Amino acid sequence: MNKNNILKKYVLMEFLESFFFGLAFFCVLFLISEFFFRMTDFISHKAPFLFILKYLAALFPLWIKDSLPVAVMVGVVFSLNRLSRDNEITAIKSCGINLHKIFMPVFYTGVLLVLFGILLNNELVPRGYSKTIAMREYELYRNPGEDPNIQHRAIVYHSQDGRNFSIEAFNPKTGVIYNVTIDKFSSRYSLIEQLKAKQMNYTSGKWVLKSVIERKYAQEGRELISETKLYEKVLSIPELPGDFIPAKKDIELLTTGELKEEITRLKNASQPTIKQVVAYHLRFSYPFSSLVVMLLGIPLALGLNGKYAKFRGAGYIMVISFFYWTLLSLGRVLGETKLLPPVLGAWLCNIVFLVIGVFLFWKISK
Repeated sequence: MNKNNILKKYVLMEFLESFFFGLAFFCVLFLISEFFFRMTDFISHKAPFLFILKYLAALFPLWIKDSLPVAVMVGVVFSLNRLSRDNEITAIKSCGINLHKIFMPVFYTGVLLVLFGILLNNELVPRGYSKTIAMREYELYRNPGEDPNIQHRAIVYHSQDGRNFSIEAFNPKTGVIYNVTIDKFSSRYSLIEQLKAKQMNYTSGKWVLKSVIERKYAQEGRELISETKLYEKVLSIPELPGDFIPAKKDIELLTTGELKEEITRLKNASQPTIKQVVAYHLRFSYPFSSLVVMLLGIPLALGLNGKYAKFRGAGYIMVISFFYWTLLSLGRVLGETKLLPPVLGAWLCNIVFLVIGVFLFWKISK
């Protein structure tokens, strides 16, 4: 193994040691914060120790995702600052060794962290977050006898043929809708027909109403002209069970594939999608922050020297983290308010920090 490879491995191991320390530190902070935040619920509902462990474990993908950029910054600043403080960087330069080549394994690690971050954002974080909500609602807070499969209640839906559906509860696993009222209106928005059913089942490609009351109206909905009770009635509508699932308010609950399907569904229903589109692009832009802060952190770390270099390094990390999150939030708002295109709003923070990082890297390389 030549001296370049030895140095590359040495610098990489220094980075990884500081990186994993930073990652573990911030994850533990998140864990402690969440535990004490939920402690009252755990105690009042007598949550078993195993339940608490499973609940906290399901949140680890989210904590890792949130910690990655800061942990990368910690790894870069602390490891390179130590090398610089001990004059090891000066020794490497004096040997005529190109610093860019020495740092390449660290950059490759940054690329792997980007891919890992995308995996976390696309699948693991949404599924873990959804699991914790389900555990809270149906295991910790659950009322006796409540069906945990009924995830959607008090749904109001406007069908493609102009009918209004008022739904008490919907079980998406079985495709059964409970206590539904279907109102049909004339072109002048007068009620002309109403169906009330205890159940609405989707079987063999069609909707079947059970225990039905059918009412017909005249005089612009003011006069009831007939009322019929039926055991069941077939309802001819183009909607599928999935169409009655309301949009999830918390986009973080959706995997990237589900978020893409949600955007398509909302577009087909002529509903606004700007927030979902921005969130979709953020699923890919945020993981790249690990590489961006790495590029920014290397020149800053190499420029640290003096007695209080460690404290200055910690200060740099806090300041950069603050401005990164501020600019990330600003880009999201600008994208959601259409002041910027959604893609640009999602990537604005990375673009700004990348330009600054490239400039500093170029300046320190001269």
